[in-house]
Amino acid sequence: MKIKKIIISAVMLVTSAMAQTVVEVNGHNIDERELIPIIQKITRGQYGSLPDDKKQMAQKIAIDQAITMVLLRDEAKRSDIQKTKAYKEEFAKYIKNVVEPTLTYQVWFDRELNKIKVSKKETQEFYTKNKERFNQPKLSQVHHILVKTESEAKNLIKTIKSSKDIKSKFMELAGKMMGQGKEGGVSALGALHKESPMAIPFKNAYMKMKAFTLNPKPIKTQFGFHVIYVDGVQAAQKRTLKEVKPLIVKNVRAQKFEKILKAKVMKLREKAKIEFK
Repeated sequence: MKIKKIIISAVMLVTSAMAQTVVEVNGHNIDERELIPIIQKITRGQYGSLPDDKKQMAQKIAIDQAITMVLLRDEAKRSDIQKTKAYKEEFAKYIKNVVEPTLTYQVWFDRELNKIKVSKKETQEFYTKNKERFNQPKLSQVHHILVKTESEAKNLIKTIKSSKDIKSKFMELAGKMMGQGKEGGVSALGALHKESPMAIPFKNAYMKMKAFTLNPKPIKTQFGFHVIYVDGVQAAQKRTLKEVKPLIVKNVRAQKFEKILKAKVMKLREKAKIEFK
């Protein structure tokens, strides 16, 4: 089973808009938010500190459990369980004790958050102080073929360069070398920039390459010898205030609301009667 990467964050517990579908079962979409409590239960709340392989395992178990839950729930519906008195009584309790409190908080939270105003001055100040955060670095669409020896790499380069269509020939050989179809999909490394976590010799090579070019020589790294093809290059860009304004407003609003919410909670706790038992 190919598992989509799941990102667990506090934000997901608040808003459903960010939750993405992970798997569909008989027409029902299971999203990341539904998996969070299952994963947290499986890992006893330690998911964030687990190594990647353990996280993947926890995700797989959670998805299997969620699928089982959907299948059994559908079976329960077919048995007309929802027409029984016991179901109706439990449903009323659930609405009162779970849905109503959660929904009340959710709607209130969204309303109060949206009340926060962000002025033009605040937007401009945030942009001025954080310009570097919004700049997009030079991006190179990089493909590679990895082989064990330099002679293999040189032969591949020679074969590719002798073709009238370098890109097509590269993709064809990439597909054959990596056990994929003619598209050579696994050769694609995506859009890389100078900060991408790649081996230094490899990075130094693709950063100098122009779009639609083949590196003339093999690049040696600790993994072997790379034949590199750059399918496209997007120049570094400085994003304007107009382009990033929605992101800034969202960010500033969240920061302001966090302070307001913190102060409100402190006042509420001072007035509240809280008894630990």
